[in-house]
Amino acid sequence: MKKPCPTIPAACGTGILILTSSTGGGHDSVAVALQEAIQALAPEISVRVLDPLSGRGRTGPLSPARWYDATVAQAPWLWGLVYHATNRAWAVKLGLHGPGALLWTRRLRSILQSERPALVVSVHPLCTHLAAHVLRKSPVAPPLHCVVTDLVTIHRCWACATADAFYVATAEACEALIALGIPPGRIDVTGLPLRAAFAQVQHAAGSDALPRVLLLGGGRPSRRLTAVARALAASVRPLKLVVVCGRNTRLRRRLARTVGTRATVLGWRDDIAALMQDSSVVVTKGGPTTVAEALSQARPLLIYQALPGQEAGNVALVERTGAGRYIPDTGALVCAVATRAQGEPTGNAAQALWWGSAAQRVAVRLVAAREDASTAPRRPAHEGGR
Repeated sequence: MKKPCPTIPAACGTGILILTSSTGGGHDSVAVALQEAIQALAPEISVRVLDPLSGRGRTGPLSPARWYDATVAQAPWLWGLVYHATNRAWAVKLGLHGPGALLWTRRLRSILQSERPALVVSVHPLCTHLAAHVLRKSPVAPPLHCVVTDLVTIHRCWACATADAFYVATAEACEALIALGIPPGRIDVTGLPLRAAFAQVQHAAGSDALPRVLLLGGGRPSRRLTAVARALAASVRPLKLVVVCGRNTRLRRRLARTVGTRATVLGWRDDIAALMQDSSVVVTKGGPTTVAEALSQARPLLIYQALPGQEAGNVALVERTGAGRYIPDTGALVCAVATRAQGEPTGNAAQALWWGSAAQRVAVRLVAAREDASTAPRRPAHEGGR
């Protein structure tokens, strides 16, 4: 006889649980930004950030972080194929019933039983669907809110029909979710949550006469970063170049040997806001978090690589708003850096502040939702959004 699935206890706690997955650096960054913003707003509330997909490490055989990092760094074209192939309702449903998903579901059920949160917040589409599945089997359950970390192009996997609320970065993302069947009343356009340091806008870069260039490649940069760094370091026009290699330690060591004293090569950093504030121009791949961070600092932005499908909308956003350009050709990129580094900051203070204060806006809504969930009678999981 099949054993019944354990359910989430009816007597839930008062804390907020934020679910993330370390696929790249963006999801984790948004999760930490929300944690910090909630605790700054309401320090009495317990807020935990957990990755239910990777378990005890990023390198396990069923860890999405391991496969995402490897695919994006070594074969971005393959990621594009996977992205488009899974952007279908049947593919999303099939993926949520695979062996990995069964393990992740058991792990997440155990976490929710232990934590008993008043509110569950997910910043990753897989976490959203898995949490919805677990909570759906409970007679009563905390609300489930989803923070969408893509700016414009929205994969179908984000559209979890039973989530109670969605927070998106742009009006385009809102329209995309509506087209995927999410009711407009559940969607709030808030910007992408960034860490508190990005709420401080410094329009003037350092006073150094040399152009100050910040080169980024995401959480685990691809070899494309090496080619761009070498080209910029070899530029005829002198530059003050800082390269951030994220978690790719091997690339950092190899690049440091290659460029020598012509550039400062760094690993994973928590002070990207300060590095951006000290730069004249930001050169990066088209990841959503870095794009939003650059917009919050009104820095000219040059994108040298964009993942197929997922980051195409980010390029369109940057070019439509006049914040920067997409230049995949390395030679043309070097020329554009010299031009943009001498220009004025893009955007204006109001626009930059809007992007930089998104975490605070979302935190206000989450704290209010948590208060409602803690004081109101807990409704059955099948009602409302579910």
